[in-house]
Amino acid sequence: MASLAGTNVLLLTTGGVVAGDATQPLPDLDARRSELLAEANAAIDTAVRRDGREVTWIGVEEQRRAARRNPTLSLEPDHFATEYLFDPKVDRIPDPLWGQLRTLAAVTSARYVVAPAAVKIFGTTGSLTAAYIVVLADARSGSVLARLRAQGHAAPTAEAALALAAGTLIATPLH
Repeated sequence: MASLAGTNVLLLTTGGVVAGDATQPLPDLDARRSELLAEANAAIDTAVRRDGREVTWIGVEEQRRAARRNPTLSLEPDHFATEYLFDPKVDRIPDPLWGQLRTLAAVTSARYVVAPAAVKIFGTTGSLTAAYIVVLADARSGSVLARLRAQGHAAPTAEAALALAAGTLIATPLH
């Protein structure tokens, strides 16, 4: 895959948080889903900016500013439906998400989009692991270029598990 170095890349918000699974549900995390989603977004934003310095990352704050500067475009970066990219069969960004991303890419000069479709937190209390499903797409054509899983090691808290998983993202073929 071509390097992202020197390009502007939109970093979208995480589509959702899955806590536990059928065999090991984590009801205490279910109650904190909104808080964990905010933490997942912060962890991935921090990790890509720290580890992918050769890329100009356009995170949600920069996206909000661009949307405020262009109010007639009706863009709400916090509410983009990135969870639709979770399905491994999706090879193109579906509308209306693609239309929103094309517009946002045009006003921010972004060439690529990194979309964390979802993050799953699993394990047992005191030993939790997180895994992001991340999609890299071309902002101009809407083509999905890569889909990867960024999984960290076990951690004592959900927040620490999210940070460890986000820290593995740049170690993957994104750069």
